[in-house]
Amino acid sequence: MIEQVSEERLNICSTCSFQSENAKAELGYKTFRFDLHCTSCGCPLKKKTKSLSSECPQGKWKAISTDEERYKIEQIINNEKNNEL
Repeated sequence: MIEQVSEERLNICSTCSFQSENAKAELGYKTFRFDLHCTSCGCPLKKKTKSLSSECPQGKWKAISTDEERYKIEQIINNEKNNEL
């Protein structure tokens, strides 16, 4: 699910003028960073688009879960891993 959400979000970002490669081409944005990132918030897009509790600072995509829900999911996953040991 996370990979699918990330792919959809990255597709949206690929047309955004705040995406670093687009900002370089369209606005003359200059940076020493080599990663694809959002020039509005500075986040690396490969990571931010996988965070289900994150949203686009320009409102182009929304969070799917809250930080609290993410924490609960992480607890469940950790408990399951510990039970397997």
